[in-house]
Amino acid sequence: MSKRDEFKPVAEEIYLDNSNIDCIENADNVQDGMAEICQRTALAASPGIAYGRDGNVSGSAMNPGFLINNQVFSNKVGVPFGLNDGKLVEVWVGVQDPTTCTIRFYWHEGDEINLTTLTTLNIIPGDGRSKTFDVGDLGTINIPKDKQLACAVVSGNGKNLKVFVIASGNRGT
Repeated sequence: MSKRDEFKPVAEEIYLDNSNIDCIENADNVQDGMAEICQRTALAASPGIAYGRDGNVSGSAMNPGFLINNQVFSNKVGVPFGLNDGKLVEVWVGVQDPTTCTIRFYWHEGDEINLTTLTTLNIIPGDGRSKTFDVGDLGTINIPKDKQLACAVVSGNGKNLKVFVIASGNRGT
């Protein structure tokens, strides 16, 4: 038996040339490449969460202007989140006219019970009519399993505001 037959490489030790692989950007070994593919697959499979509200939406920290999902205000019945290790990943905001407003995301147990802030994002007129937020730039924003997600304007206002959220997580137990 030769030395070659005895060599049992592990994925972390195997070089990966990612120059011709579109779905891997940063990895330089097989282990990191697989992790990057898994993360991208989770994001691609994530159900998008959409909120919106017609007309002029305004709010304050004490009186938030909650957005709607499926014709129900998200503070009353939010979007159920059933994944483990949930993370807020990306947020897209669209508004009819450039504006200044602050949007806050919450989790709760239904009907505003234990309404808890996840994160807050600011929109300014210079952002134009749409803006993408890479939430990872703010640090990790964890979403607890089996809670409901809500979204509201907590300062300023926006006309015909739409918000789309990408989250990640896993279905494991």
